[in-house]
Amino acid sequence: MKKIFVFKILLLNILFSSFGYSQSAYYFGEFKLRKIITIYDSMNIYTNYMSYSNLYEDSVNNNESWHAQALGNVKYNGVSLKYYPNIRTFMDTVQRKQNTVLVWELSGIGSYPSFTATSYSAFPSYLKTNILPDVLNKSQTFEVNLLGISNAESIELVMFDGTFRTEMPYNRKVVGTTESISIPSADLNTISGTNGVTIILSLVSTEYKMLGGKRFKFEKRSDLYKRLPVID
Repeated sequence: MKKIFVFKILLLNILFSSFGYSQSAYYFGEFKLRKIITIYDSMNIYTNYMSYSNLYEDSVNNNESWHAQALGNVKYNGVSLKYYPNIRTFMDTVQRKQNTVLVWELSGIGSYPSFTATSYSAFPSYLKTNILPDVLNKSQTFEVNLLGISNAESIELVMFDGTFRTEMPYNRKVVGTTESISIPSADLNTISGTNGVTIILSLVSTEYKMLGGKRFKFEKRSDLYKRLPVID
């Protein structure tokens, strides 16, 4: 059950990360490893990893998976990623345990480049065991304390209610040195408290490499998931 829940949330997070944010660097492909941390309480934290990749014929400056194509074969740490044409994404659906060192391999089709790229950077991390609040009270400001986060260039907060609507009540991205994110109670009015609310806090580290004459993005994310009860 945990695996199904995390996979569904991951697909939603891939979609949501495509909107509302633009980066200055253009690239022809992105290779991402997510460290997925599902927090039930301070004593029950479930961690796994999922990898995925998008390849583009023309350069983009944001996640634009609807433009992605199957331009080769992708592996990470020797594992072949499966291509899913409905979401135009290479993905490893098996949730594997990983270490810090990542080796990405791309075997390009036609003129698309082939390469092996190694990443030694650390995953973004946090010191506080239970960094996300335990409840959301719609009559009060909702605040997430970000002190103690390291190795994160940017931080993303996504919130949606238990109905899994396509529109999001809240989505925000800030720089990694931000100390807190506050959501005024007025912004929480559209949230339905029937099934609780899901919070995704993403700590993101990104590097770019020129390979085969094209620029590629390599990303490590620590995604913290938590379901909260809602108080009206």
